[in-house]
Amino acid sequence: AWLTDTDAATNAFSADFEAANDEYMRVADNASLSILGDVTMMAWVNPESVGDQVRTIAGKQCGAGTSRGYCLLLVPAATCTPDTSQCLAFWFSLNGDGASEERLDAPYGFETGRWYHVTMTWTAGTSVARFYVNGNFIGSQTGVGTAIFNGTQDFRVGTNRVDIFNGEFDGKIDDLRVYPRVLTQEEIQFAYRNGECTGDE
Repeated sequence: AWLTDTDAATNAFSADFEAANDEYMRVADNASLSILGDVTMMAWVNPESVGDQVRTIAGKQCGAGTSRGYCLLLVPAATCTPDTSQCLAFWFSLNGDGASEERLDAPYGFETGRWYHVTMTWTAGTSVARFYVNGNFIGSQTGVGTAIFNGTQDFRVGTNRVDIFNGEFDGKIDDLRVYPRVLTQEEIQFAYRNGECTGDE
């Protein structure tokens, strides 16, 4: 990504998703994306629509159906806890049959036409999700589940499921990263400032 100006950054290599056209990217299910425990998800996003409906950044099916996995999303206030502001969210399916789901989030007022570096870390042992925007901690929430269901769905960028096309992202996504560990805030800030990170992404 190498984006440093969150107000006016541009990048010819960003993926531009149009929600009205059901646009998304897909990576076939594989062992490196079958994360069951600690996880960090981060990306640069530049939304064209916010606050109107669920906008999925990336993940392995969330929201409905079976064999759900985990997702990073921008979510409208009505779907957040508490429902007073739109939020950055992490949804994951509990270990079992993949049909039940936990939804953790932190409020943040995203605006259209601006670049944001968004990050979520989830610690499996305590079920604590921590959320960051532009390297700054914005909040945390604690769930109940301590393992993510090993679903067989493909990993998708820009939508959370394709059978009914639900939760499409509207805008640009760049430099998406998924780590099978919890990054520190120092590592997250380094990624935000330098457009790169070290580790097992």
